[in-house]
Amino acid sequence: SEALNALVQKALDNNPSLESARDALSAAQQNKLAQQSAFYPSISGSFNPTRNKTSRTYSPVPNNNSWLYTVHTAQLNISYVPDFWGGVRRGAEAAKALRNAQRDQLRAVYLTLTSSVVQAAIDYAAIKAQIETTRSLVTLQRDLLESARMQEKAGEFSRNDVALQHTALAQNEATLAPLQKQLEQQKHLIAALVGDSP
Repeated sequence: SEALNALVQKALDNNPSLESARDALSAAQQNKLAQQSAFYPSISGSFNPTRNKTSRTYSPVPNNNSWLYTVHTAQLNISYVPDFWGGVRRGAEAAKALRNAQRDQLRAVYLTLTSSVVQAAIDYAAIKAQIETTRSLVTLQRDLLESARMQEKAGEFSRNDVALQHTALAQNEATLAPLQKQLEQQKHLIAALVGDSP
């Protein structure tokens, strides 16, 4: 059903629960990568040039009369912490397990959302069909009630037969209001699932 496919796609595009699950999976993936970085050495470097001036009071006069000079300082730091007892490895495994759990949770949210949208749409269609059937039944019973009244006037039906027909009509009319309420509830449920205002 193209209409149902469009409804499901709209839900997938707009639902905040699915977006939140995607963000949680992305965060878990980044945490996993950060935890695995402990397996590798840490390298940092810096370069610091400074301009200095020689004091004229305590220093002899240089040959070229240059009182200013530049000092370039380069530094490279390499550090590595060996994982003798497996703490880093267990931390990386825990981060990977958390990432897998978030991935499975995203799948569960996806399946729950799509199945909920499809079920809500099917329920909406079923309630709508039930309302249409009830309305046609009410119309038919009104015609029957009118016929029963005419037959009562003609002496073919008793007042009891007309009352029974009136009761059946009233019972079917009474079922319309709860069905319409259910239809509105389903409409609001679908709107909430696809990210619209109910």
